[in-house]
Amino acid sequence: MPLDWPGSSGNFARIADGDAPVTGPPFTMACWFNPDTDNNYKCLMFLGDASENLQSYVLYLSTDAQVEAWTYDSSTVRAEVGTYSANSWQHAAGVWGGSGGTNDSRIAYYNGTASSEETTSMTPTGIDRFTLGRFDRFQSPTLYMDGEIYVPTIWGVELDADEIAELANGAHPETVRPDEIVWHASLLEDDAGLVDLYGGRDLTITGSLPVTEEGEALSHGIRSGIRFPPVAVAAPTFPAALRRRREFPQLRM
Repeated sequence: MPLDWPGSSGNFARIADGDAPVTGPPFTMACWFNPDTDNNYKCLMFLGDASENLQSYVLYLSTDAQVEAWTYDSSTVRAEVGTYSANSWQHAAGVWGGSGGTNDSRIAYYNGTASSEETTSMTPTGIDRFTLGRFDRFQSPTLYMDGEIYVPTIWGVELDADEIAELANGAHPETVRPDEIVWHASLLEDDAGLVDLYGGRDLTITGSLPVTEEGEALSHGIRSGIRFPPVAVAAPTFPAALRRRREFPQLRM
């Protein structure tokens, strides 16, 4: 279900500290997003150390409308690609890896288009926190999302460019390397937050993240037995590719 982040402090979704889906490369994070603005920093997906400020991997949106895959250690490095726009559904992904566990590769993707590979060797430690919608560092969390996030997923491998393109063209995340998925928002609404069907790492919502009008339609479809029906209530808000693909059946209310 798309949840709507208001872009203000105190509103985010997080799994329990100490149970991050991955602690380092190789891995891939991806989601659909619909931002309210295109001129401020906002975090989509955060993996970090709950007791340190700069030990983290972050998929986020920049002030100059780039999708960025960041690695934070004693310093920061990033791969970036763009340009995203406000008030439309778009796809973001970050792939972190490196040969022989060297952690010297990160690539950002926007709508299936790859950035240049950033190859500085850097290895954050103590990764034990996963959060959606804010840069969830130990002191003074920041970069709150304004807008919607949909089907965030983590794979424990480096997806290749063709696989990222499949996702950006509308493939359901659970149809792309499903045996390598380590965390995925199930879209089922639950008192505790969003349910993870892969590792049982459910998200707990803090603050107010209302389900959007589109989200209400999606939740209705799931309760009716439709696995994953991304249908816009007010077209063309939702990605046309998602409505066209047979993996995403039209929902008739």
